[in-house]
Amino acid sequence: MPALEKMRTPRLWDAYLNADGQPVWTAFDRADIVPFHEYDIVGCPDGTLFNLGGDHDVELIWTAGHQPGHCMFLDKKGRLLFAGDDVISMRIQISGGRPGEPYGEFATVEAYRDQMAKLAARLDEFDYVFPAHFVFDLENYVVADLVAAAAAILADPQSAERSETVEWGGQTMTRYHKYVKGLGTLYSWQ
Repeated sequence: MPALEKMRTPRLWDAYLNADGQPVWTAFDRADIVPFHEYDIVGCPDGTLFNLGGDHDVELIWTAGHQPGHCMFLDKKGRLLFAGDDVISMRIQISGGRPGEPYGEFATVEAYRDQMAKLAARLDEFDYVFPAHFVFDLENYVVADLVAAAAAILADPQSAERSETVEWGGQTMTRYHKYVKGLGTLYSWQ
């Protein structure tokens, strides 16, 4: 919630516009942007059920990892898991918690592994995983493969198949990538 509260601003869309007020990454009509109105942010605990009508429930599943408050949504009737940035068919970043960031201890490979292991124990509840980016409708077994990759990183952080040094936020950091079978890489910062 603290991160969301920082983003609750009428200037949120500024990051998507250049100095001339034109879209930066993709074309869109500025008239389509919903005008900003004050709103409350209400936290939902892990396991919260949202009823979409009748017998159609969606469960919020806290997974940590990519960001401290990251959640996935399990469509129980459709047997689909909407995973967001904790599953991406290219590279999944575990942020590691930024200095001064609340709850940074939940943006770690260990927190990711632990929460994903709980999810892997529920593979019989969903058939497909829909990531935030790139390839969609992955088979559910990808969750177990992610647990294995995170466990391998924790067992030997220097065993990465690939590393790269990058400039980020004014610092030079190394990203260590561990391959996830049939998906991409899981990486963390050092």
